[in-house]
Amino acid sequence: MLSRVLSTRQCSCTRSRVGGGYESSSSSSSSSSRRHGPLALQSLGRAQASKKQRGEIVSKLFSYSVQSSGEAVLDLAFSDSPYKEEVIAGIDLVQRACMMARSLVDSRSESKAFKDDLSPVTLADYAIQALIEEELRNRGMVTSQVPLIAEEDTCEIDSHFDVEDVERFHELVNSYKRDVVEGKRDRKDPLSTSSKGGGEGGGSRFWVLDPIDGTKGVISDCEEDQYVIGLALVVDNEPVVGIMGMPNWCNWSIQSYCSSRNGAVMAAVKGQGTYLLVIDDEESPSLEVLPVGEVQSVDSSETFEESTFMISQSQSWDLSLPVARGFGGRKPKSVIKGCCGSLTKYAAVALGCASAYVEHPVENQTKLKVWDHVSGVICVEESGGKVTDLSGESLRFDKCQFFKPNGLGVVVSNGKFHQQVVENLATGLS
Repeated sequence: MLSRVLSTRQCSCTRSRVGGGYESSSSSSSSSSRRHGPLALQSLGRAQASKKQRGEIVSKLFSYSVQSSGEAVLDLAFSDSPYKEEVIAGIDLVQRACMMARSLVDSRSESKAFKDDLSPVTLADYAIQALIEEELRNRGMVTSQVPLIAEEDTCEIDSHFDVEDVERFHELVNSYKRDVVEGKRDRKDPLSTSSKGGGEGGGSRFWVLDPIDGTKGVISDCEEDQYVIGLALVVDNEPVVGIMGMPNWCNWSIQSYCSSRNGAVMAAVKGQGTYLLVIDDEESPSLEVLPVGEVQSVDSSETFEESTFMISQSQSWDLSLPVARGFGGRKPKSVIKGCCGSLTKYAAVALGCASAYVEHPVENQTKLKVWDHVSGVICVEESGGKVTDLSGESLRFDKCQFFKPNGLGVVVSNGKFHQQVVENLATGLS
């Protein structure tokens, strides 16, 4: 089912926003040069094929998708990739996870608790991780040699939630398993195969999962606040597949090309570009069909002055912000405040809704969490953007839960004025 075009609307919550989420020095948006709409094919990302070859692939995708299932379309789009099976499986799992999350949010039945570090965790965090880990194991894609590194420890659910919620967790996971949905398998205990993601394993191949990045967006009363399900496959220290499920993306007024209540899924494969797929929003949506895939590209802003910068909801573009200080207090064309989580900001840059985002170093922080970044990195890079540490070096990921980029921060951009941001940020931090 093709999506309707989303009309821009203001956030209804009490959190202060300027212009529906914008602090702007100009009334026009940097995204105005992009083509939108359910059948619009965006400019191509950083694929290795020639423009002619990519054009042929997109043309086939466009014409074939009108009369084919989503899985067939994806099979065609990623037919040349050695990671075709992994990306198609990942999209399927993340799509189901999005629908699970939306069902909880829409029913206002999401339960929350707080972990030892006082960060919030919800039933959806545990259920999504259990679902994806078990399904990847069943497909032989997660093994002792190819581990899953993930944020939560599903064995701790009993310590955070009561008996009723734990029972609901079991029901949730079982109800979204593919074999159960298709009537091929009996339900079983999701905790029998799922635990804390991670493990050393052999080789250089591993999966990374953030079941929900931006948990505050799940429990927020603001209809525009975001959260992302991030799944990635890393080989030889670099992400080769990245999938971001965005259940609430179509409610965000910074975009205008999606209106499904179930949101969208972004998928990137090394050398193949980044695709956006809108989840079917029928009352009983299919767990297999995604509408037309659109090849995505970053925005076209060539300079800082033309750009749209994304910052966190708690930040302001003034001299208290190092990147603003580094630019001497000068302002970009517009500033967007985004909530919640890092992957939301990566998604905004990958889809051309923002030109740049800086994750500043935090006082007393000695390392960053791998699941907050890795799926976003490849989505941005395959859209034509750039992601580096504060020294301008590419990010590399070892088989562990944390990484230590130079400067303990990250610069994400459309690649056009990336070095200028890196240099000015260094000035602002000095």
